[in-house]
Amino acid sequence: YTFQQIGYIVDCYKNKETSCKLSEYALFVSFFPQLIAGPIVHHSQFINQIKSKLYKPFSYKNFSVGLIILILGLFKKIIIADTISAKLVSPFYNSISLGETQTIFGAWLGIVSYTLQIYYDFSAYSEMAIGLGLLFGIKLPINFNSPYQSNSLIEYWSRWNITLSNFIRDY
Repeated sequence: YTFQQIGYIVDCYKNKETSCKLSEYALFVSFFPQLIAGPIVHHSQFINQIKSKLYKPFSYKNFSVGLIILILGLFKKIIIADTISAKLVSPFYNSISLGETQTIFGAWLGIVSYTLQIYYDFSAYSEMAIGLGLLFGIKLPINFNSPYQSNSLIEYWSRWNITLSNFIRDY
């Protein structure tokens, strides 16, 4: 929410903002699927969609694709991320807080598990938002593009939280 508003205000200041009705702006700032966890949507991406003559708040294709993406996101969050957290990450950090010494294998397992939990958590929230957006006929940008398949650190950051990287680059 904050990043989207900063982008809108900066674009207004730099005369890059395209005019829109108050109702369009209100819909942009209150569109709940991506409000909390992203992806960060540029106002022109959103407002141009709802202004378009081709915009349909409901279509069977968007609804079915959106529902599938939403369910996959829920699966990643509930089944994968939460399971990794409960079975591996929480026990690892609880044992550390109790002063227990970790083996090298245990430490690596805890660290890798935590990185996987973070990825599945964040990417799941983004996918749920993208799926919910499609249910309303809004196409939200992809936010994670298999970052752990990257061949370099630069490529990794270009695939991890893409909309945040774009925001930082642009603003």
